Amino acid sequence: HIKRDLKKMNNCSEIKNLKHSNILADYYISSSFNSALIGNQARDYLSLQFLEEVILSGARYLEFQINASSPSEFPEPFIGTGNLNNNNWANSLNNLKLDDVLDVIRRFAFTDKMASYPLIIYLDFNSYNKHLIKRVGELINQYLKNSYVSNHKYKKAPFTLEKVCRFNGKIIFLSS
Repeated sequence: HIKRDLKKMNNCSEIKNLKHSNILADYYISSSFNSALIGNQARDYLSLQFLEEVILSGARYLEFQINASSPSEFPEPFIGTGNLNNNNWANSLNNLKLDDVLDVIRRFAFTDKMASYPLIIYLDFNSYNKHLIKRVGELINQYLKNSYVSNHKYKKAPFTLEKVCRFNGKIIFLSS
């Protein structure tokens, strides 16, 4: 456990001159690749408890591989490791249900001093199944409904150039 002296980030309304406030690109962001994976990047276990530790240690960028529960037409989304290009869509020793992962994020991502820091989540889809992608969106709405940033504004301008205070306590989703 590393002790960090985290300070609450100001809301945009608390900043006297927004012109001089920092943009997201001005910050270093603690990140985690395959955030629930406990060790090796392939053929290893995933753990909700490990994900909790990653979040509580200060990671503000989390990355997950989304796999289909089965090759059926209506699979459920699972977190695991794999490679879509090699048709090796599941090579971790276990999988985690996406709803369990989203519940951990909901419970631990915005606690104490980290409550005002934005969180970036990258979802790497190992499937082109449209039902799976739609189901991921439904679960995000179910677990994180009022926590994420709407993407309509950032289709033409990069979100990294936005004032960081606009993302306080919010989740920014990216995906493959």
